[in-house]
Amino acid sequence: MKLNLAVGLSISLLFFIDHAHQRASAFRVTWPSFQAAAMAEVAPSCKSLECPAYESIHRDKDYEIRRYNGTVWMSTVPPIKNISFVGATKTGFLSLFDYIQGKNMEQAKVPMTAPVLTGIFPSRGPFCESSFVVSFYVPEKFQEKPPEAEKSLALKARKWNIVYAAVRRFGGYVTDSNIGEEAAKLQASLRDTPWADAISKSQQRIAEGHHGREGKDPSLFSVAQYNSPFEFKNRVNEIWMLFQMEKLTHPSHRSISQI
Repeated sequence: MKLNLAVGLSISLLFFIDHAHQRASAFRVTWPSFQAAAMAEVAPSCKSLECPAYESIHRDKDYEIRRYNGTVWMSTVPPIKNISFVGATKTGFLSLFDYIQGKNMEQAKVPMTAPVLTGIFPSRGPFCESSFVVSFYVPEKFQEKPPEAEKSLALKARKWNIVYAAVRRFGGYVTDSNIGEEAAKLQASLRDTPWADAISKSQQRIAEGHHGREGKDPSLFSVAQYNSPFEFKNRVNEIWMLFQMEKLTHPSHRSISQI
């Protein structure tokens, strides 16, 4: 499976991603400041790259619920049409790589961050094109005013308001076949939990609003990749289901208000 993915990605893309990760290794991980700063966490793999901070609301053996405060991401707009997750991610990352290398209005070099996040609007049939939005977390240094991308890159800065994420972590390489399996496992583990209703409502709103509003809504689920393709061991990937949450009782019995 690892070899199949390596073949699927071009040698140039592998070099670009690895080179970006190597260059970024000199940067210290930083965290955006917010009220719950004492509780801010990042993924365990974020040792050399800057990652978005989050508050862990709930942990279970098969999933985690996180709260991400307002963050800015650089994303492919309009979404990329492709039958392959791997192919769409490759296309989107190449544009994002050009952006961080200086193809922006300020010709600024932007440090590499993690994860590379690919949002997925699945197609309705096995041979139909799905829609993919590939995103890059904008470093803290540029959060307030990200450099505008060159028009040829088809990238746009998008501000996330406070959002919740149901997350499932898995290892190895991400392929076209295993992302659906991992997403299904996450969905199954969330069944009959206090989060299921909020996630279901958000998924329904996303599905209803997707047509004609591409790029403005979160995807039905996203895949977060934290490693260079040349990191063969201890790989970290995640499935995210983003959702909004109205007033809800937390499993620990404390109340969470709408934010």
